[in-house]
Amino acid sequence: MNASKAEITLIGRDPSLTYLLRRFAEQSGYRVAAVDVIPTAEQIRARKPALVLFASMESLAMAQDLVNELANGDIPVGVCAAVGDEPRARELGADQCFFHPLTYDQFLAALNDAEAANRNRFLRDSSETHPR
Repeated sequence: MNASKAEITLIGRDPSLTYLLRRFAEQSGYRVAAVDVIPTAEQIRARKPALVLFASMESLAMAQDLVNELANGDIPVGVCAAVGDEPRARELGADQCFFHPLTYDQFLAALNDAEAANRNRFLRDSSETHPR
């Protein structure tokens, strides 16, 4: 594994999804670190992932304390969900939805959206702390 690859932290236990995401991530220059137990915000920040991805709506709902601590931060939050669950996922704090059945193209598109949102947050935060 290349240590320079950006990490996607996957929260939740779904072996099939973990396998699929690891394959997709490897193809796109990322690595997946899967955790079964909901970590603290400090543990997430220490990992410096490009994305925190919840394996299910259930895991996202159970991790509201973590999601709230990460809100408006520099780490986007995503969830694997059905298309019909998107409004609820957004209410629960997901920045990105990775819809079932997940294809490589959908994975890349959602990942690119997460990266763009992350860049926009960085630029917004930089302009607020260093106005011209």
